[in-house]
Amino acid sequence: MKRILALCAMAVMALTVFAASSCAQQDKGARPSPPAKAQCKLGRWQTITIDYSSPRMKGRKIFGGIGS
Repeated sequence: MKRILALCAMAVMALTVFAASSCAQQDKGARPSPPAKAQCKLGRWQTITIDYSSPRMKGRKIFGGIGS
């Protein structure tokens, strides 16, 4: 009886690990990008605006000249 219970518990744990790993491997490229601009209104006349941008090389060597 204990052997059957132990086998069932191991099977349930194995299925749980398999299901968790298959969910974690979904395509991450399908997620939407965050907006390029964010605003936060603090009061009547106070607003914080953040403009996001990606870094640029601007003539510098990056990682030993990969970008050149």
